[in-house]
Amino acid sequence: MTDSKTTYYNKKKATERDQFFKKFARNDGTTDVMLESARQILRPMDAARVLDLGTGNGFVLQKIIEAAGASALLTGIDNSEAMLERARSSFEWPASVRLQVMDNTKLDFPDNYFDLITAKAVTNISVSEVYRVLKPGGQFLYKEYGSGKGMVEILASLSPSKPHAGDTLKDEMERAGFSSITLTKYHLPVERDRQEVEALTETMRILPEGVSRDKVNNLIEDHFKDMQCKVIHSDPFLISAQK
Repeated sequence: MTDSKTTYYNKKKATERDQFFKKFARNDGTTDVMLESARQILRPMDAARVLDLGTGNGFVLQKIIEAAGASALLTGIDNSEAMLERARSSFEWPASVRLQVMDNTKLDFPDNYFDLITAKAVTNISVSEVYRVLKPGGQFLYKEYGSGKGMVEILASLSPSKPHAGDTLKDEMERAGFSSITLTKYHLPVERDRQEVEALTETMRILPEGVSRDKVNNLIEDHFKDMQCKVIHSDPFLISAQK
């Protein structure tokens, strides 16, 4: 499978994404919490199998390689060949790492296969597929954002009546059969530059379907007014569960 018109991160968008992070790199600490949980799960394991959904440039896999050990098999999948090209060129990967083009919601793996599945800021996942390919006792770690997509004062108003994405996902996981589900929600103040917010909404896959560019520009204008920088709250959540 290669890039298609339906793949959001084609070569142009993937390049814009790289440029954004080089210019506006941020760390709110929640990804570090997820990564440390992954390391703790993997350290006592021998020959663990790990799957990273929507792996993008391979950041998550790169961060947990050392904890996984030389005998582990790590797999990163993404529906964008352009993003996987960046993953291949960004790091020197050991032979135990595989990077594959695949739909996050249709996993081409056997049942009960992985010890750990991770996903960071991945819009589309299938809880039933994650459950199917996890081994009994396997763990799932997921970081995403609520309706504010990391910019609560600007974007949360676009879907004010929807339940929190973390609550919805937790309900789905309970129905799928997961146990020991832990959901942690955050509301973090972040000082953002107006240019950063404009670039973020233009580059990342965060806007609800059907929302016009003019609508988003008006929301940004209303929030910043005559100011260049302003505090905007971020709304990440972390969820962990066991099969």
